Order: sequence, then structure tokens, then C-alpha cells
Amino acid sequence: MIFAGLGTLAGCLIWIPVASNISSNELTDWIATGYDIDEIWQPIPRMLVWLITMVALLPIEGVPIAIAVCSGIIILLGLIWIFPLLIQGYKLLLNGSKGFPLTLLTGYGLGAVILYLALIYGYGKDVSLAARYHFVYFPVVILILAAIGDQLWQVINKTKLNDYKHKWFYATGKKIVAVILVISLLGSLTVVNNFGYKKSRHSNRLATHIQTSITVPAIVGTTYETLSELRELIALALALETSPLSNKVRKPQFFLVQRNNDHDFNLKAILLSQIRPLDLWGVNLRANEEDLNQLNCIKDNEARLSDAGYKNRVYHCH
Repeated sequence: MIFAGLGTLAGCLIWIPVASNISSNELTDWIATGYDIDEIWQPIPRMLVWLITMVALLPIEGVPIAIAVCSGIIILLGLIWIFPLLIQGYKLLLNGSKGFPLTLLTGYGLGAVILYLALIYGYGKDVSLAARYHFVYFPVVILILAAIGDQLWQVINKTKLNDYKHKWFYATGKKIVAVILVISLLGSLTVVNNFGYKKSRHSNRLATHIQTSITVPAIVGTTYETLSELRELIALALALETSPLSNKVRKPQFFLVQRNNDHDFNLKAILLSQIRPLDLWGVNLRANEEDLNQLNCIKDNEARLSDAGYKNRVYHCH
């Protein structure tokens, strides 16, 4: 194990020069965070939520708000009930013959969390923004939970769990494990049926909506700040190009607006150069609506698509 650790360390040291430049790379600009009072506290509860959903998740996306709220309440109540039982199982395991490997796994998990916090508060890169970035310690969470479940399953003497006996549910070890397995199964079904961990951007859905709405020439505008916006616009353009409707309807033009007033591609100049009537699709576009009104571009509140993941607005320019 020592030689394996030294080999791993040597492999990691090679990447230090690369890692030292990551924070200044434009590819990571979209997760840049500030240290304002309204932002600095958000990463910790977000990381806690991602940790919980590794084990327990019910339909919270793509469902009516009432179902999402009920799912959240059920998860919360389940955690309140089961958490002290897991803590007791952890203590039993820690004091047994498997205490040392459990300590190693716990140390790894805590070390990963500390590194994440160092990235967030040291480098100003909020890696808590997306759940997919937390795969690093997901296997450790599952291993520890499995070890605790194994320990609880073997608890024959019910008196060891008497402190956590409930009137409506007698908390024996096997019942706890069964509940965890059912919760985890429901979480897996939630994910594979797209009611949780959904894609943040549905370019194909927005592309179809734009194509079915086009009646006059259209342009799609996006405010450019990082490569993230460019990626999203390319994804939308690809979805429009590969759509079954691509040969049946006219294709919109695209443009990027930088927030620098000195840049040539400013929104006003683009709109004045186009033939009217014209539809402006603002996709993650930051524009002053008063300026657009002066250009006779009126927002259509009913034409936007609310579940595409893009902040999209439609302006009819006459």
C-alpha cells in the first residue's frame, strides 16, 4: 500500500504545473464566484444537498410544484428519522474490527470535501454549482453506507438500538437496511426517468419551439461572457440544424453581444441593420428592454419556453 501510495503521489505531482494554471483558464470562468455576503454561504448547503441526493432522491424536476415539495418533505423526514440510526451503526462499526478501514474511508471523504472548499474559497471557483463535479467522493459515500448497512444487518440484539425505538416503527437493523435500499431504489428510478439530475440545458426542446414559432425572419442573440455561453449557443445551433424541421422552415441567424460597449457587435447596430418585421430571440441575452422598446421591439410574454433551461425571451420588431 505504501508503494501504491507513493506511485499515486508521483503521478499527481506531474500535474501540479497544469493545476496551478486552471484557475486562470477561460474554460473555468463560468464557475467563478465572488465573496459577497449573499454568495459566500451558498456552496456549503449546495454540497450538502448533492451529498444527500447521492443516497435519497424523489421526483423534484419536471413535476408539479406540489409533488416536488412533497418529495422534499418526505426526504427530509426520512433523513431526520434515519440519520441517528446511521450514526449509531457507524459507531458500532468504528469500534469493531473494521474500524481502521472505515477511518481511512472517512478521512478520504473529508479530505475531498476540504479540497473542494479550498477550490471554492481559495481559488474562487464554485465547484458546488453542478452535481456532476462531486463524483470524486460518491464511491466513498456508497462504501461507508454499505458498511454501516452490513453492520446494522448483523445487529441481532435489538437492545443495541433501543435508544432509537419509535412507537410507529421499531428500528431493527434489518428494517433500517430495507428502508435504505427502498429509498435508494426510488432515487435510481427518479434519475433514470428524468425526474431528477436533469440536463440543465435542453437545446433540442428550445430549437423545436423556435422552429414551430418562426413566421418572419429571426435572429438569436446571446450575451457573451465566458466560453459557457458560446457552448450553449453552438448546442442550440446544432439542434436547429439536425432537427427534422430544419429543411421545412427558415433558419435563424445568430450573434453574440459582448458587454463591452466598445465592441463592434452591439445589439442596437445589429437590430438596425436587419430588415423588418423581425423576431429577436434572446437566449441568455442581457438587454435593456427600454432600449429594445425604442427600437420598436416588443416582448411577447406568451412565446417563451419555460422548461428549456435557457433564459429565453421573444421580441417582435416592427
